[in-house]
Parts: sequence; C-alpha cells; structure tokens
Amino acid sequence: MIIPCSAGRKKQKSFKSSSGCVPSPFIYICTMHAEDIRLFALSFQGTEESFPFGEDTLVFKVKEKIFLLLSLDSFPLQFNVKCNPGKALELREEYPDLILPGYHMNKKHWNTIIVEGTLPTASLKEMITHSYNLVSGKKTICFI
Repeated sequence: MIIPCSAGRKKQKSFKSSSGCVPSPFIYICTMHAEDIRLFALSFQGTEESFPFGEDTLVFKVKEKIFLLLSLDSFPLQFNVKCNPGKALELREEYPDLILPGYHMNKKHWNTIIVEGTLPTASLKEMITHSYNLVSGKKTICFI
C-alpha cells in the first residue's frame, strides 16, 4: 500500500524525519521542495550554485560542470539531472509521465524529473547523487 507523506504526517506528527516522511509499515511517498533539493545538492563536496541562465533556473556544478538544473518557476517543480544513457531510458519507461528526456539538454544523457509527489524522496535523491557521481567522477553514496 502506498500512502502519500501528507497522509502519514497527519497520523504520526511526532515521528517526522528530516526528509518530511514518517515511519510506517507501508511504503510512503514524499515530496521534495526546491529548498530540500538545493540543500541536498549543496551537501556534495565541491558543489557550487549559480544562476547563469537567469533567475528562474538554479544551476549546481562540481568541477565547473553542471550536474543539476532546478527550475524555480515551474509547477509542479522539476529539475534536470545527468544520467547514464541506459539507465535514463529505463527510468523514462518506468515513469513515462514523471521522467522525461532532458528539457533543453542532450536527451541521451539528461532527464527532466517532475516532482509532483509520486516519486519517492529516496528515488529523487538517488538520481541527483547519480548525476553528481557522473560529473564529479566520484562514487558518493546517497544517505537518506
């Protein structure tokens, strides 16, 4: 059974974790907000943020290379991440309405992720971590 985080929060406010989720015997889904994504991206070593494309797109770089673009004016929230080409196709097939070929990016290597509350927070963090690892050449583990 899948329960949205908002439903879980109402039942067990005292068990709220830092990710906004609550422990449950059920699988739960959470939503990340722009600030959650920003703080997670900045937690990686050597990450810098900037607005090179205007005030609507927050860009995160490591070693002067982009690994995450966060659209601040889209609803629902969306971001672009770099991805291994094979994995990018798998994710698009698994979530055809939520993971799309990268908007304004090389469609082979980039995905646009729609954050509307269906994808688990853990999956969003894994995609961001994977992108960081590809660009930085490091093997960072995602701790949720």
